[in-house]
Amino acid sequence: MKKFSPSDACVKLNPHLFKTDKKEWRESLKDPMNKLERAFASRLNVLQMNGSIHRWVFEGVTLHWGGGMRYTPDFLIVDKETMMTLVEIKGFRRSRDIVRFKGCKNEWDWCFNFEMWAREDGQWTRLY
Repeated sequence: MKKFSPSDACVKLNPHLFKTDKKEWRESLKDPMNKLERAFASRLNVLQMNGSIHRWVFEGVTLHWGGGMRYTPDFLIVDKETMMTLVEIKGFRRSRDIVRFKGCKNEWDWCFNFEMWAREDGQWTRLY
């Protein structure tokens, strides 16, 4: 059987298909955010422009907790006093997601503020 070898043009047009490293693959995507995360990022851009926050990063940190569990919040926000807030955005809420969020919050609340947000009827609502 002949081994498949893609052309350079094919690789250039479809970089996400030829990456072996998960982080490299994710970075090769044009927009790793979903529609709800993009809407929240727009809100954060406005807060950053008017000086309410210093900086924000999408999926900027992964926390290890509970004997091998990992949690990567959607956003890391640094406010003007350099306090860091980890924000999770939820469109569909499953109980296991909330349990994981609260578990990580209990272990890391000495270092970060934690918030969970949802958009309901066009308005952002803080859940936790």
